[in-house]
Amino acid sequence: MSYRNEIHGLDSEGEPVRMDGDALEHYAAEAEAGYVVGAGGKLVPDVAPIKATSPPMKFLAELERLRAEVEKAEQALEDADQTSHRQLQELSDWIDDWPENARRDPEALTWGRLAKVSEEAGEVIAAFISVTGQNPRKTERMLMLAVESELLDVALTALCAVAHLRREEIRAGTILDSLRVHIAAVHSRAGLDPS
Repeated sequence: MSYRNEIHGLDSEGEPVRMDGDALEHYAAEAEAGYVVGAGGKLVPDVAPIKATSPPMKFLAELERLRAEVEKAEQALEDADQTSHRQLQELSDWIDDWPENARRDPEALTWGRLAKVSEEAGEVIAAFISVTGQNPRKTERMLMLAVESELLDVALTALCAVAHLRREEIRAGTILDSLRVHIAAVHSRAGLDPS
C-alpha cells in the first residue's frame, strides 16, 4: 500500500500532515497499528472518534441521519403523549357517560370518582399483604408485579379523575403535561434541582 503524498493524519491544530520518503514508510506501519501523526510529526495513539482519513461528507451524512432519527424519536414521543392523553380522556368520558353515572348528580359523580382513587389504594395494600403472606387464611400468594399493577391502577384512576374535573374546561396542554409540571414542582420543592 502506498502512502506517498496522501494525507496521513492531522497535527495538533487539525491540519493535514503529508509525508514523503523514509519517514512515511516508518509511519505507515505505525498508522495501521492505531497511531496518527501528532504535533511535530510525532506518532500519537489514534483516539479520535472519527479518523482523519474519513471523508467529511461521510461524517456530515451520518450526522444528518442521526438528526433525522432524533426528530423521528421526538415525534414518536409527542404522538405517544397525544395518544395517552386521548385514551385518558376517553376512559374518563366512558365512566362519566355510563348510564348509571350519567343519571347521577354532578357533585355525587365527582365524589364517586375521587373515592375510587382511595378504593384502588386499598387494593394496593391488599396485594402487598398477599405478597408478604401476612394473611394466614389466604395461601395463594401474589407476586410483587401485582402490587405494581395496583399502584398503576391508582395512578390511572387519579389521572382519569383529573380528566373528569377538567371535562367542561378548555385548557392548554394535556393531563400528562400537568403531571410533568407537578413532578418538576415537587422535585424542586424537595431541593433536587441543580443550583
